[in-house]
Amino acid sequence: SRYRPRSGMSLSLQIPQPTAPEVMKMPSLVQAFDPADYEFISHMGSGVSGSVDRVRNKHTGQEYARKRIRISDGMTDEREKQRSLILREMETLAQLHHPNLVELVSGWASVTEIQMMFELMDGSLKDFHTEDENVIADIAQQILTGLSYLRDERIIHRDLKPANVLRNNYGNVKIADFGSSRRLDIGNMQFILTVLGTIQYCSPEMLQ
Repeated sequence: SRYRPRSGMSLSLQIPQPTAPEVMKMPSLVQAFDPADYEFISHMGSGVSGSVDRVRNKHTGQEYARKRIRISDGMTDEREKQRSLILREMETLAQLHHPNLVELVSGWASVTEIQMMFELMDGSLKDFHTEDENVIADIAQQILTGLSYLRDERIIHRDLKPANVLRNNYGNVKIADFGSSRRLDIGNMQFILTVLGTIQYCSPEMLQ
């Protein structure tokens, strides 16, 4: 038979309320943002490490590319290693300022996810095709100019490929995705012996 509370008794059901994710501190040079200030426009692409969406700031109307990276559910050491690598990428980008490098605008991080807000570009060289030699020469010059700046800053990208070179409709070219990059340090050069990046675009000496 169905249970009926006795007269004068009341039953209340406690529904747990969703808790906001624990927000983590950004590297000192990275400006923090609030995800609630941005609205989704469209999905731009996905990769192994995360996804990129086109978003709009609700207050200014400015549009950006938001990269979202989920932190793995593995062991604590694995999560911390993944998080530290991503935060290192953000810190590296925050120190680099050049017209041929994609600009990191701001960042946000929780225990389970890291988001990075970038200036908006229209696509990558992976999806761009032209036989115009002047356009090809201009693209090559811009890439080499960006790489020259990285060399002066003692940064090795380690995953340069068409998908990581962005271009807008005005012909501006910018190197992106510094997740594999490292700063040259005389005291720690072992990383240059590590095969890393996309194998189709690795240098011959790296594959030997």
